[in-house]
Amino acid sequence: IKESNSFRKVKDPSPGKAYWLYNPGKSCEVKATVKNALGIGDLDLLTPKWNFVAIVPEMIGKKINELGDCDIKAVFSYNADSRKWVSFRDKATDKEINRSHLGKGLAVYSNNSCKLGGGTSISPEPPQLPQIN
Repeated sequence: IKESNSFRKVKDPSPGKAYWLYNPGKSCEVKATVKNALGIGDLDLLTPKWNFVAIVPEMIGKKINELGDCDIKAVFSYNADSRKWVSFRDKATDKEINRSHLGKGLAVYSNNSCKLGGGTSISPEPPQLPQIN
């Protein structure tokens, strides 16, 4: 829950969302069957600051900065083995998303409200009313 910077249990996960899975130390594997893959345009808008972003097939072969008009400051993936966040993108490097990233999520810090996949930015102010003569 972004507003309270907290987690909640999810019983019915929604397509296109990235989730943090808690494992209390038991050996297990998470599997899912995807009937219809979502596209980038189906993902939620990014808001300023941190966002969890699900990786969808349309992203494979691209870099995160090629996916829209977002002003992205940082991207991290989580390494469960080392229990550390690993930089996926910063000002110097930008990794290409590959097939092994499917089914995972990224922590994305955006400086603006935006849409991945070439959508338009969300304006914080309403448009001006039309001028009449």
